[in-house]
Amino acid sequence: MTREATEESDELLFSNTYETPVPSEPAPVQIAVKKDIKGIASTAEEFTFTLTQVDRTGEDEEVTYTETQGGQSGSLTVAGGASDSFDLEPLWPGAWYFLITEDRDDPLEDWDYDESEYVVEVVVTWDPEEGYEIDVRYPGGASLLTFANTFISTGFDFVFHKTDERGLPMAGVEFQLYTCNDPAHTAAQDHTPLGDEEGCWELPQTAISEAQNVETVEGRVLFEGLPSGTYLLAETATHPGYQLPHAQWLVRIEAGGDPEVEIEAFGGTPPGFMLDDGALYLANYPVLTLPRAGSVTMLLFSAGGAAMLGGAGVLTATGIRKRKLKA
Repeated sequence: MTREATEESDELLFSNTYETPVPSEPAPVQIAVKKDIKGIASTAEEFTFTLTQVDRTGEDEEVTYTETQGGQSGSLTVAGGASDSFDLEPLWPGAWYFLITEDRDDPLEDWDYDESEYVVEVVVTWDPEEGYEIDVRYPGGASLLTFANTFISTGFDFVFHKTDERGLPMAGVEFQLYTCNDPAHTAAQDHTPLGDEEGCWELPQTAISEAQNVETVEGRVLFEGLPSGTYLLAETATHPGYQLPHAQWLVRIEAGGDPEVEIEAFGGTPPGFMLDDGALYLANYPVLTLPRAGSVTMLLFSAGGAAMLGGAGVLTATGIRKRKLKA
């Protein structure tokens, strides 16, 4: 309050000045981003997003956004299937705009990128009694930004070779490969028997070990273009006088640039897969001579040193994509 007197009058004039309270520091703000993936069960790949502060001009359909001179920018790396947040430099009260895109300058092989461009409005208000209120307005009223990338690999060719008990090729043996039809598939469902009411296995492919010709090796079994996931392999028809296994195999496939196959006996003790020189072999045995492993974790070995899956053991093979054997 101030007091003033004039020369013409002894009247005193009083004036008051109101100073509007202002915040002492700007507000911290986060913008959340999620990376969805399609076409593959899981991935360890990481994807990068960029943030650029922009100015808004125009109204309704005439709105345009241009990069703010000297504005904020940043990058954020998020693993597939995960979410994270941009931590912005603190903002003063007002309306602020940020453009979020996915970095596609150095794209990963076998991935189709989400090309969406999202503008997020951040409205910052402050009340001297209540403090800051932050309103992060995502497009469509969402609670975060979601970018979905799709794995577009042609898949993995699961190949093995069918032999008899002597190691000689066997043509004409039938196999069926099942996959789980439940979108919310869990690892526990892998261990449900075929036909179980709680199970989810359905039949996607049938393959028969091939006879030799100019393009194939006798006894080869081929399931083509399989995406990453868990499958159930069953032998469903064999030669007369040979034992048809009463159990199956779980086959887990990672179909990335360095493919991996993991095979686990399931439901009993079927014949073991052998891995020899990068190729997989599976033998049939005459009736009543089917060998069994002596331990649920045992890996048997052939005379030549090839690992053979037995019992409920697990055989892992890497780098066997599209392997071809000489006839």
